[in-house]
Amino acid sequence: MLSSISRTLVRLSSLCYLLLGTVLFMAPEWSAGQFPWNVSSFVVMTMGGWCLGNALFAWQSARLWDWPLIYPSLIYLWLFGIFEAAVLFAFRDKVNLGSPVAMGYVITIGINVLAALSGIIDLLRLRPSTMVDGTPVPVYVRGLIIFFTLNMSFLALGGFLAREGGLSTEGSIFPEPLTLFTVRAFAAFFAAICLSALPLIWARTLTSMFSYGLAGITLIIPILIAAFVNLDTFDFSGRPGGILYVGAYVFTLVVTSWGLWHYRQRLHQIERIPG
Repeated sequence: MLSSISRTLVRLSSLCYLLLGTVLFMAPEWSAGQFPWNVSSFVVMTMGGWCLGNALFAWQSARLWDWPLIYPSLIYLWLFGIFEAAVLFAFRDKVNLGSPVAMGYVITIGINVLAALSGIIDLLRLRPSTMVDGTPVPVYVRGLIIFFTLNMSFLALGGFLAREGGLSTEGSIFPEPLTLFTVRAFAAFFAAICLSALPLIWARTLTSMFSYGLAGITLIIPILIAAFVNLDTFDFSGRPGGILYVGAYVFTLVVTSWGLWHYRQRLHQIERIPG
C-alpha cells in the first residue's frame, strides 16, 4: 500500500473536510457571506455536502488503506483537490481570504493537494496492483458504470466550456444563476467523480466498488438534503433542467444503495479488514 505519510495526510484531509463541511452545511446563510467568492446559501450548503462526502471518502480510505479496495476513492479525493485548487488559481483575482471560512476552505483544499501529490508520488514509486479477488462484475453493473461516467463527463465538460449567459450560468439546470467561478467549481467536482469512476469500467470484480459506492451515498445524501431544503428555488415547469439535477442524484442514490444491499455479504467481509 502507499506510505504512512500519505495515510496521515488523507486522515488530516478527512478532519478538515468534516469541520468545513459541517459549518457550510449547517450554517449556509452565514457561510455564504464568509465564503472565498460570491455564492448563494444554496450553493454553500451544496458544497458543504461535497465536503462531508469527501470526509467519508478520506476517512474510509485511511481506515482500510488497501489500494485494491480504495483506489477509486483515493483517485476521486486526489482529483477533487487538484481540480478545485486549479479553479481557485484561475479565478485568484476574485478570491477573498478575509474570513475564517475562506481561509478554512483554502487550507482544506491545500491539504487535499498535498495528500494527492504524496499519493501520486507513492503510486509512481510503488506501482501497487489493483487486482483483488471477489465477485465478478455483472454486465448490467458495468453498463450502469458506463452510463454514470458518461453523464458525469457531459456535466464536467459543459461546466468547463460554459460561458456567461449560457445554460449553466442562468439557472437552467442548477435553479439559481451562477457565476463562472462557481460553474467551474461544479465542473471540477463532476470531473473528479467521472475520472475516478472511469477505472471501474475495466474492474474485474465488485470488490473495488464497495468503498467507493458506500462513500458515494454519503456524498449524495447531503446534496439532496440541500436541494430539498431549497426546493422553493426550483421551477420545474419553467426550467425543467432542475428535474435532471434532482433526478440524477436520486437515481444514483437508489441504484447504488440497491447494489450495496444486494451484495452486502461481500461488503461486510471487506469492512472487517483491519485498518
